[in-house]
Amino acid sequence: MNFRTGFQLALVSAFSVVSAALPKPQPEWHVSSLNVRITINPDSSLLVDETQVIPENPDRNFGLRCEIPIGDNARWDRNYGPGYTDDNGLRVKVQSATVDGQPVAFHLDHYRRTYYQLIVDASVDPGKHELNVIYRVTGAVRSVGSDDELYWNVAGNILPISYDSLNAHIILPPGVPADAVETSSYAGGRGVSNARSNSAPPIETTKFSDGAEFAILAVHSHQSLSLAMRWPQGYVHHRTFLERNGVLYPLGPLPLLAVYISARHYLRRNVVQYSTTPQYQPPAGLSPAALRYVMRGVVDGTSVAAGRASLAVQGYVEMQAKGSSFAFWRTPKCDTGLNKLPAEEAALAQLLFDPTTNVADPACGRANDFQDLLGQGLSAINSPAKPVASTVAFGPADPRINVLVGTIYSRVKPQLEGKYFTWNSGIVFLGMLATLIFGITVFLSSDRPGHLFLAMWTFFFLQVFTAVMGMTMLGRQRKPVTAILVSLAFLGCASFAAREVARDISWLPVASYFAMIIVNGFFVSLMRTPTAEGQKILSQIHGYKIFLQETELDHLKELGRTPSSMPKLASLPYAIALDLQEPWGDSLANTFASATTSV
Repeated sequence: MNFRTGFQLALVSAFSVVSAALPKPQPEWHVSSLNVRITINPDSSLLVDETQVIPENPDRNFGLRCEIPIGDNARWDRNYGPGYTDDNGLRVKVQSATVDGQPVAFHLDHYRRTYYQLIVDASVDPGKHELNVIYRVTGAVRSVGSDDELYWNVAGNILPISYDSLNAHIILPPGVPADAVETSSYAGGRGVSNARSNSAPPIETTKFSDGAEFAILAVHSHQSLSLAMRWPQGYVHHRTFLERNGVLYPLGPLPLLAVYISARHYLRRNVVQYSTTPQYQPPAGLSPAALRYVMRGVVDGTSVAAGRASLAVQGYVEMQAKGSSFAFWRTPKCDTGLNKLPAEEAALAQLLFDPTTNVADPACGRANDFQDLLGQGLSAINSPAKPVASTVAFGPADPRINVLVGTIYSRVKPQLEGKYFTWNSGIVFLGMLATLIFGITVFLSSDRPGHLFLAMWTFFFLQVFTAVMGMTMLGRQRKPVTAILVSLAFLGCASFAAREVARDISWLPVASYFAMIIVNGFFVSLMRTPTAEGQKILSQIHGYKIFLQETELDHLKELGRTPSSMPKLASLPYAIALDLQEPWGDSLANTFASATTSV
């Protein structure tokens, strides 16, 4: 075999493989007759009653179906309507579908609004059948100057269906004078492409006192009958904005917001303003991380930074900074004095050097600036009880920070929640339940079964995200650009789902649904209410913050000029927890602010 013969065989083989991989074209479907009766209602909606007679077709895999001509491709014409747009504003509600007079299960299918089709779900025996579909359409009648206009493509032109005959009977609103009605029609493909030959049967138009009828024979695949009718305005009522969307939809978020505001005002009716009296000591019994939880209601990376600084100030660990990373060394006090620490700080000190949790595993700490410590101080020390690490290093975006966040949260929540504040989560739960019911009602207004799944998925996806963002708003956002990018990514995914739903419903109800979800998310934190004892503690915290700002902050800023040496001041951990701006604490807090867990 020479090179030329081998090359030709390779081309033939490649062509065969590619041809096999390409999608097979749909077989042409044959319909004996399609009769459509379109009634233009006084509210400008259409009631479409169409019947198609389907003879024996060779390929039953195509199924019983009909194209509903409201998609962009079916309505693309340079002379009528809005032209080819992403959303032409038409909406359809199927009222019934029968085969040979018997109701059948069906579903709507469409591809990005370019075309719609109704598909009969039940299997159909071979032979001749009559498919009847009744559906209501809104948005088809448009105002053109001083006239109203209906442009309609009787059969659509996307599916490969040929018709022996097409007949469309249009019934105008009552009172329209017959002599003032203008009609025009043509047959062919989309946008007058795939035009019919001159020898093809013409369109027969018959006018009546209440409308007109259009009929044509021998319509080939991907062709249709398109028609337009104009009559003076004043005989149909074009629905207003609220009529199109319903009063409930735009007002949906307002009652929810009113309930939340009223409930918050009632729950905080006895809450007094913070005292402005300086407090020279932090509230007794509160560690820096616990103080932040009482003040902000969250445990985050800043809580971890405050807890580690507290351990260093008290001599349980030694700390060194290099770049944006930090290394921690155990001291003998870690082995003898942990019982003197608050529960959350004792657990933090134990977990920090425990290799069994991967927190002290050198393999987890390679993304930091202390690479010279690997293989030296990070080796485990054997003790009679269990092995512990002597040194551990952390860098920004270290996933181990989330473990430490959860550790602090599991210690401070049981001892503080309910004592100093309550979340009033029952009110938020009822608000979320009302939002979910509202969303299901909105999404079920479409005939597509997948919209119920989208309603549930969007609710849980976006509700969790907005709740987390609402909690985060209580604390200072140390990385606003990252927060914005993450927010845009989450909202982008949810907006994509909303956009698909809005194609079949409307943007207004979907936007109202999203607004209610956002309101719920932000009130998760806003419904947190301090108890009587909590008000006293918050007043002391506020007074202590004033003291730090007035007397300690300048000293901390001065000591922070030496980046490698941490100031051993008892006020430093509390300054970090209270989000006070000073160099050394800010550097430590920014390193641990990458925690993706905030609880």
